[in-house]
Amino acid sequence: MDFWTAVRWTPYAVGIGIGILSWASFFISRKPIGGSTAFAKTSGMIEKLFLGEKTESKPYYRKEKLSVDWQWMLVGGIIIGAFISASLSGDFEWQWVPSVWAAAFGEDPLLRVGASLIGGVFLGFGARWADGCT
Repeated sequence: MDFWTAVRWTPYAVGIGIGILSWASFFISRKPIGGSTAFAKTSGMIEKLFLGEKTESKPYYRKEKLSVDWQWMLVGGIIIGAFISASLSGDFEWQWVPSVWAAAFGEDPLLRVGASLIGGVFLGFGARWADGCT
C-alpha cells in the first residue's frame, strides 16, 4: 500500500503505465492518447455557445466533431486522478502561487500571467502542429 500513497512515484513505473495505456488506446480506438485535442474541442464548444452552428462549419471542427469523447474524459480523469493521488499521499494543499513558480517569476501577477500566456501559446501551437500530444 506504500506505493499508492507515495508522494513521488518512480518515473519507470509511470512510464510503463503510460506505455500500457498508449497500447490500449491504439488497440481499442486506433488513436493515440492525447489531451490537446480535448482542449481544442472544449474551446470549440465554448465558441459554439456564442456563435452557434457557425462554429461547426470551420474545417477543423468538421474533422474533429465537437463532442465529449474519450479523450475529453481522459483529461478529466487526469485532473481527478491527480487530486486523488495528492490526497492519498498527504501532499495536497491549496496554493494560490506555488513556491517554485514564485521563485522563478516573483510576486508580480502581470509577469506570471504573461509567462503563463506565452508558455501556453507555445505549448498549444506545438501540440496542435504535431496533431496532438500525449
